[in-house]
Amino acid sequence: MIIRKIGYMLAAIATSATFYQCSTFKVATPTNEEVSVAQKHWPDANIQSMNAGYTILTTKCEKCHGPKNITKFSENDLKKVLDKMAVKAKLSDQEKESVTRYILAEREYRIAQKAANKK
Repeated sequence: MIIRKIGYMLAAIATSATFYQCSTFKVATPTNEEVSVAQKHWPDANIQSMNAGYTILTTKCEKCHGPKNITKFSENDLKKVLDKMAVKAKLSDQEKESVTRYILAEREYRIAQKAANKK
């Protein structure tokens, strides 16, 4: 009886860990692929500007609430959240622009990768 309960508890923990992993978004240092996506929308985007957005996200945004799966949000929803959170995080206009570009480009890249992997 006790072994069965322990088994159920372990299964619940494993399921919770898997769910948590799938619902979060581990960001990575931007690559040339993400820069190419960003340049479709912002021709002046480059690896340095994408790295700036990545750094802001990982040091200011995720510091308070951890990673989020940005592919689950629409672009408009993300823009609204970023508008609100930029004020709370006391981001400058330049910092807000950098993190917005990074997040939107990363979202678009991840969605495209997911679609390509389904084929």
